[in-house]
Amino acid sequence: MQPLCARKLPALPSKPPLIRIYLWKKICCFKAVCTESPKGMPKKGWKRSLLISVWSRIGVIRSSYSGGVKRRLDIALNMMTNPKILFLDEPTVGMDVQSRIAMWGMMRKIRDDFGVTIFLTTHYLEEADQLSNTVCIMKDGKEVTQGSPAQLRSLLRQNSIEITFSSEAEARKGCGILKEQMSKEILLRAEKLLIYTQTPQSDIEAAAAVLLKRHAAFQGIEIAQPTLEDVYLRLTQSERKECV
Repeated sequence: MQPLCARKLPALPSKPPLIRIYLWKKICCFKAVCTESPKGMPKKGWKRSLLISVWSRIGVIRSSYSGGVKRRLDIALNMMTNPKILFLDEPTVGMDVQSRIAMWGMMRKIRDDFGVTIFLTTHYLEEADQLSNTVCIMKDGKEVTQGSPAQLRSLLRQNSIEITFSSEAEARKGCGILKEQMSKEILLRAEKLLIYTQTPQSDIEAAAAVLLKRHAAFQGIEIAQPTLEDVYLRLTQSERKECV
């Protein structure tokens, strides 16, 4: 009969017990004996490599860990069964930048070095762009579209001109000025205006000239390639606000 710890039974507890790191080390050693290591990787200590980012916390009560360390430990425990598929529901929510980057590194290691397929749900579109081979955009529980990040960005088939103002009120004034002179779709996003165009070089010169002529103060203007956020907003119409 196959040992229980060798079965592919990944489980990510939402509230793991309060244990010390040395118990995690014992788990690693025990699992290394009865669980097959990933192809091409040495059996001894391969799971310990997953814990390298939290090794400095040896002997510290788990209740004192930061949210990022707790989450990485949860995932490391989940990997002890050597799963083929790992489901992560918003694993970096509430984390600071440093913790989020560390989590990204751990997920890349799991995907690339251990060959695990990761199903990741996230509201951070930068995270989806950085980590995913395939992205599925959903709205109201239904699929809108899916594809690689590059394929999704290509759906817009156009760049945008991004103009930054000191405030949303100033951006609205600038939008009114531009609409008098340009027959383009202009969207308001906080203190920024986005002009979607297939002729960005000529349109950025025209927009800058119009604003300067009317003495409309703006802080910056640039041509921006579409991001996953642009794709999401265009496809779902969420937070889409045309200035009038």
